[in-house]
Amino acid sequence: MSAYVDYQRIEDFVSAYKNATDYVALIREGETEMSGGIKYLILSPSKRGKYVFGKSYKFDSRRKLVKVPLQRKN
Repeated sequence: MSAYVDYQRIEDFVSAYKNATDYVALIREGETEMSGGIKYLILSPSKRGKYVFGKSYKFDSRRKLVKVPLQRKN
């Protein structure tokens, strides 16, 4: 029964977000960190000709990382 419930949750998620499969690599490889009560997705700066996900970001010049806001923790 537990496996069925897990499967149903995954099926509901994929049905609700039709383009979820476009984000498989991001979900698998992505790193997050909490800072000031906000969870950020951590990305390295893109090289010329490579794309960066997201439109809103914060550049951490000390660590040379791009932080993309994902959610605010209550």
